[in-house]
This record gives sequence, C-alpha cells and structure tokens, in this order.
Amino acid sequence: MGNLRRKCSLVIELTTYLVRVFYLGHRYYGSQWQPRLPTVQGELIRAITNHTGEPHSPLTVQLSGRTDRGVHSLGQVATIRTDQFLNIDRVNRYLPHDITLWAYTRLPSEFNVRQDVLMRHYRYYMISPLNLQLDKMRFVATLLTGTRNYTPLAKRDGNRPRVATILNIAIVRPD
Repeated sequence: MGNLRRKCSLVIELTTYLVRVFYLGHRYYGSQWQPRLPTVQGELIRAITNHTGEPHSPLTVQLSGRTDRGVHSLGQVATIRTDQFLNIDRVNRYLPHDITLWAYTRLPSEFNVRQDVLMRHYRYYMISPLNLQLDKMRFVATLLTGTRNYTPLAKRDGNRPRVATILNIAIVRPD
C-alpha cells in the first residue's frame, strides 16, 4: 500500500457558562484584564485555571462590560469557556475574599457576553457628600431616556450598534 497518511484531528467542544460575579473593587485597576496589574478578570482567569487545570486567558474568561478602578459590582455577568464541569463553590476557593461567583448557567457556545445581552442594568451610588442639584439632574435624565444614537460617545470597533435604549433613570436621595 503506498504511503498512507492518516490525519487525526482532535476537536474539543468547550462548554460556555454564564456566571454572576460579585466584587469589591477597592484593590483592582478595573474589571478588565491588564498586564501586571490586579484586575477582576485577571483574578477570575487565575481561579478558573487553578480549578480546571487548563490554561485560561481573556479569550476564555470574558466580562460583559468594563468597570473603572475602585468600582464594585453586585452582579456583573461573565462567560467562562471550559471543557471541565464548572463548580463555582470550588472556583470561589481560589478567588480572593473580595470576589465571589454566586450563580451560573450553561449557554450556547456562540453566545457573546458583550454583544448578545438583551439588557443591562446599572445602579450608581454616590457616597461622598456632594452638593447635588437633584432637580437639574432629574431634568437631564429625562433627556437621556428613550432610544438615542450614541455614536459620538462610542468606541470605534467594528459594526457594533451605536443606538441604545435607556428605559429608566431614577435619581433619588439615599436617605
């Protein structure tokens, strides 16, 4: 039989998990991975790598959005792609005390946590005593509510939609 070459390719199907992440951001330079700086995504990558024994990166552990340095989150969502079963209780053992995974579900593998979400909910708290003019803030909030084109504020990166709908803005005094 002449030269018979067999090609063998191993295809591993990764499972995509959607997780909810709680974190206190005091110690982090934002949520998104940055080289040589502590970030929430960096800690998640380290913990998932330790849990599964497989290498992970910002390609397999992705957050739905960005937060700045010092910002906290009660339920930011992220995706984790792995060929291992995800046990969030075990992953939490590898996370620092100020980051916790608290819920998860499996998703279709093609889901993109940045682009395929249907809605985002943000809640901001101002904790420093400021001389806020609530009436003026509420008026400006009415101008932002509704469907608007945010092209002047958007980052240029491909064909991302620039139109967004803000359903509600409520400005209340914390006391």
